[in-house]
Amino acid sequence: MHLWLFLLALAGLSNPLSHPPPTTRRAALTAATLPFLLRPLPSPAEALPPLPKVSSKLYLDVRIARSDGTFFTKPAASAPDPDPVFTGRLVLGVFGDVSPVCAAKFASFVAPPSSDLPSYASSTFPAVTLSPSGQSSLISAGAVNGLSLTSVLGGSALSFGETLLPANLWLEDRAASPPLPVDRPGLLLHRNLDALPAFQISTGADGGLAGGYTVFGTVLEGRDVLDRILEVGRYSTEAGPGVGGSEMFREQNQFFKGVAKSIGDSRVDKVFDGKLLRKVEVVRAGTLS
Repeated sequence: MHLWLFLLALAGLSNPLSHPPPTTRRAALTAATLPFLLRPLPSPAEALPPLPKVSSKLYLDVRIARSDGTFFTKPAASAPDPDPVFTGRLVLGVFGDVSPVCAAKFASFVAPPSSDLPSYASSTFPAVTLSPSGQSSLISAGAVNGLSLTSVLGGSALSFGETLLPANLWLEDRAASPPLPVDRPGLLLHRNLDALPAFQISTGADGGLAGGYTVFGTVLEGRDVLDRILEVGRYSTEAGPGVGGSEMFREQNQFFKGVAKSIGDSRVDKVFDGKLLRKVEVVRAGTLS
């Protein structure tokens, strides 16, 4: 019996009689994110199909706060800043021929026709979350400050200050163009049943997102920005070392969140799994071509 296990170990196989270690949501999210951080962007040698033609290029200028939440930049003559504010630019390309509705909607929030309309120039990257399928993690972006979904006369509208805007879904005509697969990192996605302009950036292939999300573009430049976002700490409702059983921790967490909601404490809605522990915000947005 021991010889059989020894031979299995030499072959690189695990003991089939042993039980796999328990997997937590935190571990699953880490496992889904690490491949994006550790491997380069796909090369042509990986035989991925070419992406559609980019119809227009747009940019988002991003900054990440210090650990204390500030964005103050020290004068150049002062001592080196041990925790400097990070700034970088994401250059994004949209596929207007394949996903024209999403591409047009996205562009309308990058460069709105009026300065009093909602814009990605005042938005945040709120979280990095495990995808619904659990196969990868998604970088959440496009949370426009002051924009929310509200009910009006039995329907829905986007509320921005005193302005109400149509809350139309970003649905494509798939009879004219089949959906693109989520087969690589750096793709721009929009959830089909979301009327808000929030979007996601893929960190890897994820076949489980088919049907629920539309691929409408890709990140052309700014891999360093995405890497820095993925390195930011995230909130988790799971127990840390020495806190006790994670199941008990989750139950207590849910209980106290339920009590907070019942007394109208809205702060509970601002804390969720995957929330970034540093502010990641867009300070400028525009069109390049």
